[in-house]
Amino acid sequence: MQQMKAFRALTKPALEFLELDAKPEADRDAIRYETLKADALVQYLILDAQANVLCPATKL
Repeated sequence: MQQMKAFRALTKPALEFLELDAKPEADRDAIRYETLKADALVQYLILDAQANVLCPATKL
């Protein structure tokens, strides 16, 4: 249960990272982007979400 609460708190930073990642490099806040990119939990949450989509899709 505690793990879910921790991941729920990281949802906004993960979405912010994805938004910054989609922007051209010249238009994004480089410091914030690098901070979020270095956050292991944010990166884990993003990769976990991708795996939850891709793994079942490979079974089709």
